[in-house]
Amino acid sequence: MRERIIEIGRDSTWYLIATVTSSVLGFLAIPLFTRVFPPSEYGIYSLVVIAVQIVSPFLYVWLSSSSLRFYPEYKKDDELDVFYSTVLHYFPHFLGFVLLVLVPLAAFVLPLGENRAAVCVGVVLFAFYTIYMVLIALIRARQLAKQYALLYIMAPVGRYLVGAAMVAWFKLGVAGALMGWLGVLLITVPLELIFLRIHRYFSLHKVSRRALRQFFSFGFVLAFTNLFANALISGDRYILQFLKGSAQVGVYSVAYALTFGVAAVASDFILLSSVPVLMKTYVNEGEAHAARLINRLTRYQLLVLTPCLVGLYVLRDDVFHVLTTPKYFIASQAILGLVIGLFFEFFSALPLYPFYFKKKTKLILIPFGIATAANIGLNFLFIPMWGFKGCAWATALSYLLQFVIVVILSSRYMKWQFPWADAAKILTSNAVMAACLFGMAHALPYALWSLVVMIAAGGLIYLAFFLIIGGITASEKEFARSMAAKAPLVGGLFKRGGK
Repeated sequence: MRERIIEIGRDSTWYLIATVTSSVLGFLAIPLFTRVFPPSEYGIYSLVVIAVQIVSPFLYVWLSSSSLRFYPEYKKDDELDVFYSTVLHYFPHFLGFVLLVLVPLAAFVLPLGENRAAVCVGVVLFAFYTIYMVLIALIRARQLAKQYALLYIMAPVGRYLVGAAMVAWFKLGVAGALMGWLGVLLITVPLELIFLRIHRYFSLHKVSRRALRQFFSFGFVLAFTNLFANALISGDRYILQFLKGSAQVGVYSVAYALTFGVAAVASDFILLSSVPVLMKTYVNEGEAHAARLINRLTRYQLLVLTPCLVGLYVLRDDVFHVLTTPKYFIASQAILGLVIGLFFEFFSALPLYPFYFKKKTKLILIPFGIATAANIGLNFLFIPMWGFKGCAWATALSYLLQFVIVVILSSRYMKWQFPWADAAKILTSNAVMAACLFGMAHALPYALWSLVVMIAAGGLIYLAFFLIIGGITASEKEFARSMAAKAPLVGGLFKRGGK
């Protein structure tokens, strides 16, 4: 167990660097895009991005999920050439179809009006984003954490910084923002191929029909699961557009992006590093070891995720006054529903692992399908009454329902213990932190310096109280120190004696 935690910890340092940097860029994009786009244009931009993120998973999810699940087996059998050749076989065909058929169709046939340029760029973006996602899953499966961190960071650099620059400097509007993202992907995809050393493994003649059927059987159902997941994440904006207009879409999108970014910083680095290790543990060591590892990871996820989301809710007004313009201040009213919903969305990832272990991926459709149907119905009920705030509460109730169903179903295939005692200590520490932040927020002005001070103080208060009530054991303290000493860039600061 210790060896697996060390393995996760080593990789998670790079994943943490990647997710924190990506999220910081996402947060930076909020003041950038809210200044270069009015709410209506930001709403259109969000809808195009959402369309790319909803459609592309139909082509990449089954391959990326199969890559993570089956890579340990093909490596164990010394068949990596068959594995890579099968995964990548149809990439040239797909790219040719998009560029030679779909792009001309969007450019000359479809009645797209003033959004034609943005849609055309979005179609090309869809192709390269799909390829990027499959390749980065292969890098993750191989546990190339450093390379993953670089590539993971490059994509949001294009999406946010270069995209915003194209709008601000060249006045290219929504299409310009998408061009920035696409331009960086055109650099990133070749780098992925180089890091994977595809030339050593890929061959058109080594594609395996048996492996393709295996990947398809395991992963294709996840394309529909991902469709439901994206409908839960993004579908409410289309309903909001239909019922209330693009301005409310823009306001709600800012609130969602902010909350999602905070949750991703707190959770993704654990999930990204743990999946390859969990799969390897299950394949090589068995179910009992994998169950114990999930128990430990549950504790770590609670420890990090809850204070970030609680802190965001308490400091929501300060965050919006610092990061956005007055047109977007009202978006803070959606934060409570989003915090509740996205907590359950991220926290449901760990109970999903038994479905992957047992190759029961079809069952994942049940909680995601039911939650998606509930979300659609609740949005049509809540939005006419509460506008964009209704989207947030529909999200909260839908993800809660999804979480409950996932836990019930997964417990039938694999038993793992929830860390109740640790959870009680974590929640108590969160309550103390929230009370202190509430007082500070009412005493300090809306300013960047005060927001930074409150975030730092909240983190210190949370950790200090958690230590006082015995939340971290002596062995965990030593383990944390040893892992910090191995961390890239700053590890030397934690070595004993400065050695």
